[in-house]
Amino acid sequence: MISLLLRSWDARHVAAYTVHEPADAPSDRIDRAEALIFVPDGFSYAAALFAPFWLASHRLWVALAVYGAATFTLAAALGALGIAPGWIAAALAAVNLWVGFEASEIQRHGLSLAGWSTVGSVSGRDLAECERRFFEHWLGQQPILARQEDDTALARLATAASPSLLGRLLAGRL
Repeated sequence: MISLLLRSWDARHVAAYTVHEPADAPSDRIDRAEALIFVPDGFSYAAALFAPFWLASHRLWVALAVYGAATFTLAAALGALGIAPGWIAAALAAVNLWVGFEASEIQRHGLSLAGWSTVGSVSGRDLAECERRFFEHWLGQQPILARQEDDTALARLATAASPSLLGRLLAGRL
């Protein structure tokens, strides 16, 4: 467990991410690419140090409610048993440490509850390299579709244009 913490400071380690896509993803591949979320694997210092704020900032409302109920119940139960306040603080710190280790899983579960699907995973030195690697492979597999604005503009042009102008436009002679 300590090696995981120390490895996160090492610049030579490999970062791994899972890639998630919303259920209502746009049809255009560029718009789809912009909607993707990369969730890092590994320990999260922000989640361990500021668990409720981290959960709220990632909009994990169910997890935040469970966290609040669990910490309140734990503190109340340990207080009712006559445990010293220092030990109660240590137990709450252990809960935060657990959230730090499970932050990526909590985030993935929250995304799946919201209807997001996992489209892949990637590893590299940092987020920028992982994004580059993922998109090099993923963009080549996605169909190129015209943006909806372009389709509506062409339809507007087709209804406003004369048949001969539309014929020349479609034939490429304009």
